[in-house]
Amino acid sequence: MAKKSVPAPKTPSAKAEPDAPSSASANGELIDMEEAIERLKTTRPTFYRWLREGKLKGMKVGRQWRFYKRDIESFLKGEEPRIDESMDMTPFMEQVVRFEEIQTGKKSGSDFGTNVVAALNRMLLLAIASRASDIHLTPLIGRKSSEAAGVCSLRIDGAMHTVAEIEVRLLKPIIERIKIMSNMDLHERWAPQSNRIEIQVSGKTFDLRVATLATANGEAVTIRILPQESMRFDLEQMNYSQSVQERIERYLRRPWGMMIVTGPSGSGKTTVLYACLSRMAGPERKIISLESPVEVSLPWVTQIAVVAERGLYYPAMVRAALRSDPDVLMISQIREAETLELAFEAALLGHKVLTALHTEEAASALRRMLDMGSNAYVASEATSLIVGQRLVRRLCSKCSVSGKPSDQEVSQAEIVARTGGLGWDNLNKAFRVPKGCSYCGGVGYRGRMLIAEALEVTPEIATALRRNANVDELRTLAIGQGLTTLTADGVRQAAEGLTTLDEVLRHAISPA
Repeated sequence: MAKKSVPAPKTPSAKAEPDAPSSASANGELIDMEEAIERLKTTRPTFYRWLREGKLKGMKVGRQWRFYKRDIESFLKGEEPRIDESMDMTPFMEQVVRFEEIQTGKKSGSDFGTNVVAALNRMLLLAIASRASDIHLTPLIGRKSSEAAGVCSLRIDGAMHTVAEIEVRLLKPIIERIKIMSNMDLHERWAPQSNRIEIQVSGKTFDLRVATLATANGEAVTIRILPQESMRFDLEQMNYSQSVQERIERYLRRPWGMMIVTGPSGSGKTTVLYACLSRMAGPERKIISLESPVEVSLPWVTQIAVVAERGLYYPAMVRAALRSDPDVLMISQIREAETLELAFEAALLGHKVLTALHTEEAASALRRMLDMGSNAYVASEATSLIVGQRLVRRLCSKCSVSGKPSDQEVSQAEIVARTGGLGWDNLNKAFRVPKGCSYCGGVGYRGRMLIAEALEVTPEIATALRRNANVDELRTLAIGQGLTTLTADGVRQAAEGLTTLDEVLRHAISPA
């Protein structure tokens, strides 16, 4: 399944505690800890340290540790323990297949392998077929007992779905196999690690971003799935409202100034920034993007990975990029005041700057910049446009039916619309509700869509910012100048039958 097979045998393994074999002679002679320490000519503390670090591989039989004699001898020769990929993963595979059948509505059959490699491949195929954005493998306290259990979950359309709950001992070899494929250190189980894997499925290339995290119950792994070939960055495909689309287009025609995209993690900020770069990219412009990490390669864009571990930080990289005289500079994220000030300076010096900021909405971004220590005059002069957005689930096109939301939802939606710059009385109000079918996996939703707002920094808003106006004042002024808030935009799309009021109101910035 992987683009190139990665051999497992020569990579060191973290400590494992598999079940004791029924017959020692089948797998080699077993010895106890005292004999192992004697053979290694070491002290008990040192032996325990080697065991914790994964340099020795042992198992518990009752309350006692046991070791294969051949593993101790291999360690004496300087060889590392090998990962056991032959462990029977049947309990895990059965749950994966059951989830797959629920998602597709079809029987999967029983012709699947049961070793570690087969289990990982089946899990990756399931995640890709289910359009999952990421895979989570986590040791948690199980629902059926107080002991830790290994939980495999998929995030589909922004919602978490539990695929399997298994013994932790079955989770460990899967995580070890993932670390091998992503060239991570198997001995390191406390410090976070991250890397990537490239795989091919049905002729399509997928980039897997792997990150490990030590938890109280053991090591956890998260895999982000990025489909390379199928990713298109086209503003017209974002389904913005006409007002938001026009304001973005107007900014892109400007020779200089800063555009900020705001929203929580996973709200599509990078996708929008890429779409804007793709619109401007060509031989007539020099475009530099600073990213951590580089998500997808773009034509006609000089993309630079900002890696703190290598001593590369955003302020220094922004200065270096500006010395290369770009027409357009993209900074994937702003988290500190120094980077923000450099972005302002670049915009005021005639560059077009695009970046992302973590705030709830567009008006909040103006105040956040001042809270970070920026001068109100500089911020208002440099900033041209702020786009705030969220992702909400889209109703399944196959099974959604006409239906009336609850009176409470309608009442909330009307308040959101009237206070958010949306004409409630002019809405079509063709509301629909989810039903569930095999196409959407029974949840009633399939895919996600943007709800968004676009705030242009006009002279009136700039003046209000300089006199220290609060977020509510800035938002009210922007609504008076044609802004439709992102929650009101969600109400509009729910009234068109694209999503539900319940889904939109869950993402409301403040209670109606």
